[in-house]
Amino acid sequence: MSADSFVDNMRAYAPRMILDLAATAPKRLLSPRSENRNAAVLFADWVGFSGLVEEMTRGDAQRVVALAAGLDDTMGRLVDRLLDGGGDILKFAGDAVFVMWPAEEDLSRAVAQAATCAREIQTAVTQEAGVGEVSLALRIVVAAGDLHVATIGGVYRHWEVVIAGDPIAQISRLGGSAEPGTVLLSPEAASALRAGGRMESSGGRAVLTPVPPPPLPSVVALDQEGLEALLSFLPTAVATRPELGTDEDAELRPVTTMFVLLRDLLYPRRASVDEVQQALQIVQECIYDHDGALNRFGVDDKGAVALAAWGLPPEPPATEVLLPVRAAIALRRRLREVGLDARVGLTFGTVFCGSIGNARRCEYTVHGRSVNLAARLMMHADTILCDAAVAAGAGGAIPMERMTPLRTKGRPDRVDVFQPASGGAGVCSRGIELA
Repeated sequence: MSADSFVDNMRAYAPRMILDLAATAPKRLLSPRSENRNAAVLFADWVGFSGLVEEMTRGDAQRVVALAAGLDDTMGRLVDRLLDGGGDILKFAGDAVFVMWPAEEDLSRAVAQAATCAREIQTAVTQEAGVGEVSLALRIVVAAGDLHVATIGGVYRHWEVVIAGDPIAQISRLGGSAEPGTVLLSPEAASALRAGGRMESSGGRAVLTPVPPPPLPSVVALDQEGLEALLSFLPTAVATRPELGTDEDAELRPVTTMFVLLRDLLYPRRASVDEVQQALQIVQECIYDHDGALNRFGVDDKGAVALAAWGLPPEPPATEVLLPVRAAIALRRRLREVGLDARVGLTFGTVFCGSIGNARRCEYTVHGRSVNLAARLMMHADTILCDAAVAAGAGGAIPMERMTPLRTKGRPDRVDVFQPASGGAGVCSRGIELA
């Protein structure tokens, strides 16, 4: 692979604002920082995505590749519309995306551009959405206000982009009430449109005056320092296999999945960027020191959530669960020392691993029944909740207590769940080998 092709592949995994800083001020990316931007934010969430993932994890390798190609085609059309509409895709979050239109000096115009793009997406992309026998639809929310964008972390040169602030809180509040196939404006976004004379009401519905998108940005050149800064925001599974495309790295793998919830870390409302930095570094150290990979970290008005996995490339597929359980125990202990309570869900199972999106913008991620279950166990946990596969794999090395079976979304029967004895207190973490 040529150097130019390598850089082009890597660009797709980062938002435009990170690429711009990597090109112009790479050192700024490699220290904790936060900036506020008045912006419109579009949130698009796929309805029916879980069903597609279930189909993928039940199929053989050939079916996985076919479904992954169909998913990339559908997601790729969405990505193209968002980028052509002037948006900067800041974050992927499972089956959803967060996209920013910076306001500069005119919030009304930024909101109008986001809303115009959203309406065009619902007209064009949704009519074509569907993979195999699974139909998909989009829920879209457009929000507006003071957006906080932070770059934090840095453990073993791994950095994360975190978004928070008014637009994210509005999306969290309204996302569940948006109907598939519609565009829902937050009150703040609607107010910005009215203030700019770009929206009127007719028959109880909002009528938008369309606004053309901003000019497409030019491709920025990266020197070696900029490329190294960019790579620090990419997952190891991507940076170590740059020759793979978005459908070529699709595979089924046995993976141990961990979701972590920090309810007390309410950034920026009740936690500073320094406090988020401290918490994320603890999470990173506990995961990386136990041979895991941090796949995602985000915050909203419910707290901070981390997604980690064991068994992702370049590591071999997961075969044992002791390291993830020990990582969860160490993580809870260390976060308690700084006054934070962590709730953890741990599962083991075969999941879809790969990049979704297209050559312009994509993300490496994991999806599957066991990933969804880990998220639900996290929400039910007081300390650490594990599924039966993790409990069995822990054997006698880490004593487990059987808890009351849980009824969770997407499962017809109650799920057997387990907890490390005494919530993991007193169980030793992995030692460090002395050279």
